[in-house]
Formats: sequence, structure tokens, C-alpha cells
Amino acid sequence: MAVSELIDVALATFTSPVFLLGVVLCVTATLNQNIGMGCQKIVHLRLARTEPKRQYFQDVYWWAAFALFLSGVVLDFVALGFLPASVALPLGGIGLVASGYFSHVKLGEAFTKLDKVGTVLIMVGSWTTVVFSAKDDLLFTAAQLWHKFSSMHDPAFWYLAFCVLTVVGLVEAMRSGHSNAIIASVLPGAIGAFGNLGGKSSAELVRLTLSGESQLGHPFSYVFVGGTVLTLVVQNHFLQMAIAKFDNVIVVPIYFVTLVVYSVFSGIFFFQEFGSATVLQDIVFLLGIVGVIGGTYLLTKDHLHSSHSSQGVKLDEPSDDKGWKHV
Repeated sequence: MAVSELIDVALATFTSPVFLLGVVLCVTATLNQNIGMGCQKIVHLRLARTEPKRQYFQDVYWWAAFALFLSGVVLDFVALGFLPASVALPLGGIGLVASGYFSHVKLGEAFTKLDKVGTVLIMVGSWTTVVFSAKDDLLFTAAQLWHKFSSMHDPAFWYLAFCVLTVVGLVEAMRSGHSNAIIASVLPGAIGAFGNLGGKSSAELVRLTLSGESQLGHPFSYVFVGGTVLTLVVQNHFLQMAIAKFDNVIVVPIYFVTLVVYSVFSGIFFFQEFGSATVLQDIVFLLGIVGVIGGTYLLTKDHLHSSHSSQGVKLDEPSDDKGWKHV
């Protein structure tokens, strides 16, 4: 019975054109984002060796890399209109694998046996979350979404408050000089959680509008869009700070796992993405998430504690360089 149930769920994945469109968009988006970040890292390394020193945003090649990254972000938001957020982010593990390969080939960063095992775990975990996730396609109006954001009686409000406090705490840690590669990588991921919420909300409102139920008359529709754009700018700023100081094989996996964890809880609290899932589906989906996170840990483990990395980090020393400590 259990095997038959899983087969039915898997078949439903490959017979849903909307879901498959979301998968294709999401894979394209994550590849663009991760390759774009790799190209941005190349610019940061080149600028670090040039005199006089210039800011990254003064370099035309950085803008080209940013355009590639931004195209991925836009496609990600479009994909969120067709996919549950709890599926879209774990699927981003494919881009994480591409980032690791790019870092090894183009940036000369090591690719160890643990990295290879982690890559396999991420790919299997990503595939599992896509195939065995719940296929709910609930769409919320602007009024319903705003209620979730603003009502203290809704669990989503308290989850949002937790996200805000997390970001504030991370920023304060950087300002007080107790930062490291982990904090530097988690911060843009935590900020990205707001972008994913806004992007998912905006994508759903667009789908409702195109289906004939216009959301353009609701002022909060524009709040979601504006908030998403603002979040993207802030998130990218902190992400640039992280990849400029630390190896991509450290920053990108930690940043990615942060987004995955937040996306799963966002799906639970805001978009009711597991409402129709069976217990067996929940278990298999959870195993897929564990595989993605476990694989990401393996991708990061050797590099985070390696003394051979030119951009490694000491976790037990406070920073004296504007919140950063690197050796």
C-alpha cells in the first residue's frame, strides 16, 4: 500500500504541466544565480589585486555577472507562482552543485571526496522533494495574505516576527565584531526569506489577476512587490560582502541551507503547502530535506575548517575588521 501510494504521488508529478513548468523555471533560475555568484567572486578576487582599490559596483564585469544572477532571481519568483516554496528552494540544490563545480574549475577551490558525497546527497534529496512533495496549488488573495502578515492571531505573524529578530540579531553580531563565515553567510539567507515570501506572494497575485480575479486594486499588492525589490537589494549587498571575504564553497552552501529551512517553514505557516500531504509523503519529503541539508554540510565541512584556504575563517576569534575575521 505504501509503495503504491508513493508511485501514485510520483506519477502525479510528471502529469502536472504547471508543476513541471515550475521545476524547469526553478532549475534555470538556480543555475543562473549560482553561476552569477561565481562570476561575481572572480571580479572580487581581481579587484583585490588591483590598485587603486575600487568598489565592486564600479566594475562593468560585476554588473554583467549581477545581470545573470538577477535573471535567476526573477525566474525564481516566477517559478514560485507554479511551485510550493518548500519545493523550489530544495530544488536549488542543483545550482549548489553547479556552484561547487564552478568554484573548483574557475576559482581553484578544492573539491574533496566529501564534496562528491555531498553532491550526490543533494541531488538525491532535491529529486525526492520534487517527486514526493504535496502538489497543492492554493492561491491566496492580497487581503488573505496581508492578514497572515499582520494578524497577531495567525501563527504566520509570529513566524515573521522570529525572522525579523533573527536578522536583527545577525546584523548586531556583525556590528559588534563577533562575526565569521557562518554569520556572514546566514545573514543574506535570512534576509532572502523575506524576498521569497514577497516573491511567492507577488507571483500568486499575478496568477490570480491573469485568471480574471484582479488583485491590482488592493494596495498591499504593491507593498509585496516593492518589499520584494527592496529585500533583493539588501540581500545582495550582504551576499557580496560574504563572497568577497570568504570562499564560495563556504558561503553558498550555508546561504542555501538557510533559504531551504526558511522556505519549508514559510510553506507551512503562510501557504499551507502540506495541507493535503499524507503522513508517508511528509516522511519522504522530510528525508529529502535532510539529504539536501546533510549534503550541504558535507560540501562545507572540509573548507570551513581547512587551514589551507586562503580565505578561511577562525570561529573562535572576534573580528576587528568591521565585523569580519579572515586569515
